Amino acid sequence: MKTKIMIIALMAIAFTACEKYGLGTQSLGGSQSPIGEVNTSFTFSGISGISNASARVTELTGGVSKIDFTGLVTDSKLLALANYLSGVTVSGNTISGSVSTKFTSEGIETVHEGGKLILVKYDAKVGDKYTLKTGNETLTREVKSKSVDDDYYWGGMMIKTIAVEETGHSEPGISKMEYMSNHKFGLVGVKLHFTDGTSKTLDIYSSKQN
Repeated sequence: MKTKIMIIALMAIAFTACEKYGLGTQSLGGSQSPIGEVNTSFTFSGISGISNASARVTELTGGVSKIDFTGLVTDSKLLALANYLSGVTVSGNTISGSVSTKFTSEGIETVHEGGKLILVKYDAKVGDKYTLKTGNETLTREVKSKSVDDDYYWGGMMIKTIAVEETGHSEPGISKMEYMSNHKFGLVGVKLHFTDGTSKTLDIYSSKQN
């Protein structure tokens, strides 16, 4: 099963769910977040091999934001992953596509035709889990830590974060992913772990805040 996962080489990593999974174990509530409004843009840093990356909310329907993305990927691992993912168009080193995500005052939920899965709830407790299932496969997101103090360096300052670990991937070469979120700034980072023991971290910045 192919899980759509890459915000700009990782856009479809940071903001996507699995279109072939069933409904998630919980649903996200809360009021509409400005982060999900039309024309919100996202910028990225931290990974070499990705350039000219851009992402923008182009539609907001029923609380679900459509995010269009494009970027130039020269990193061989990320390009191989992009070629494997359904819904991502690869033309040479250029990737493009769109993802659907729900941003609310309560958290973030990734949404697709075949299912949905909570990425983070800002009032989450360590150990909270959110899952999507299909057949014998299960994608699991688990809250691993929640800051008490400002201990995560991001955008030139220290902030509090909630760390969510995602396991259950079928993509070749991927072992797990980690999402870092903040109640004010939304999703601020994604760390992709490869089966060869290496990892890549992408910092994410939104033009709007909760």
